[in-house]
Amino acid sequence: MKNLEIEKKFLLRPCSMKRFLKTRGIPFRALPVEQFYLVSDVANAERYRRIGTRYIHTRKIGGGLVREEWEEEISRKEYLARKAENRGGIIRKERLIFEWEGRRYELDRFHGPLKGLNILEIEFPDEEEARSYRLPELFEPILIDEVTEDGRFSNGALSRRMEIPVISVQRPAGKSLSMAVLHPFESTGSALETLFHVAIHRLVREEIAFDADGDDPETLHRFRIALRKLHVLLRYTEHILAAEELSSIRKVLSDGMRRSTLLRDLDVLLLALKDWKIEPDFSAYAEIEQLRETIENERRRKRKEFERMLESESWQEALGKLIDFSRDISKGDLSKTFRLPVILSARKRLKTLQRSFFEKAKKLDVSASSEQYHRVRILAKELRYTLEFFASIADEKSRQKLLKQMKKLQNILGEEHDAVVQRRYLKRLQERHLPEEEASSELVRNLRATLKKRKSTKRREFRKAFDNFEKESDLLFYRLFCGFSRE
Repeated sequence: MKNLEIEKKFLLRPCSMKRFLKTRGIPFRALPVEQFYLVSDVANAERYRRIGTRYIHTRKIGGGLVREEWEEEISRKEYLARKAENRGGIIRKERLIFEWEGRRYELDRFHGPLKGLNILEIEFPDEEEARSYRLPELFEPILIDEVTEDGRFSNGALSRRMEIPVISVQRPAGKSLSMAVLHPFESTGSALETLFHVAIHRLVREEIAFDADGDDPETLHRFRIALRKLHVLLRYTEHILAAEELSSIRKVLSDGMRRSTLLRDLDVLLLALKDWKIEPDFSAYAEIEQLRETIENERRRKRKEFERMLESESWQEALGKLIDFSRDISKGDLSKTFRLPVILSARKRLKTLQRSFFEKAKKLDVSASSEQYHRVRILAKELRYTLEFFASIADEKSRQKLLKQMKKLQNILGEEHDAVVQRRYLKRLQERHLPEEEASSELVRNLRATLKKRKSTKRREFRKAFDNFEKESDLLFYRLFCGFSRE
């Protein structure tokens, strides 16, 4: 029977569509679908489909909004015979059929290699009604794009490639981007190329700022964040770079992190000394000024060493390699992961980091080792940076809540870590410079005792903050890329 098929298609977020409908109280009927194509090109398609207990043979001519369609029911025997002739992919999906505001909708949840792809289809009696149609507000949280005229999202095209299509994003050539605005369905390789571009140019800007004012702790702080973010991104792409090249770049970046960390730790200790100087327990010590001078002298030496490293050939060469690499991430023969829509890769990466962070954080108590706390602190940073990398494709409200709570946990862990590092530094200082100066040694002992108490206080604070965060974190992480709550 010949008909005109007038249909619009919409690409939805890769989340549980059953859960979406259930949370909104919308009843639906679910039917398993299997289909394949003996002919499938831009203008023609011959499809065989099993939907529920029915077997249907369909021919289509045309593409986009309006197509001619011939459809007939066939026997199971004929369906299996044609299936044996098939040389392309076999699409398996679940079709959710429901009504909203008097209109019928069909929502396809794809399985197998196409898992994560959700397509909403609406048929219309005439072209005029189709062109004037606007998707109801109900679907706004899960809508990505209309793909009616994008042939890559037709079932025939999907059966040929059996790979989720990605959307090409054109960005201004030669323009330095200050932030990464991603499309949820651009390829992971393309998204990482943009993220690398932004991260490298930010690092260069912060390096210039440090050269101009390296005595400002805030300038150093911004440089270190830029360097850490680049380090995290490098982990995502490490299997693309040759092992030897990756090793040399990592070595240089790690050296930069180590040297900048030494500077940062001295800055934090100097700020702490300012506070201690006015505290009743320590203000009577004249030696506190001598201690400050000793630390400031070491800070000047470490800054000069750090500046020499930034001027070194190895540092400049590593940056040059990263700039070249960032231009080519999305080119060449990439792994399947890098060809996936970035929203799928980002969700998977965040799930992995979330699971790892929570597994390790749950084990922390007041008696845990400093190394255990340090590992959780590093994971917290990576999780937070990853949330920032993919900000443009995430639900803003959920992301802001997560970032706020992650920042709180990270600050507590940072203060705990500072107390540990400062105690170690003061102990080394005492052993090297103050072994025979009793008053200074007494000051250092009292400072170290104060820091030990602070470490315990911060560990208790972390336990309480983490327990509160854990209660709602799962819901926030789920909503992050789905746009709706699962409850």
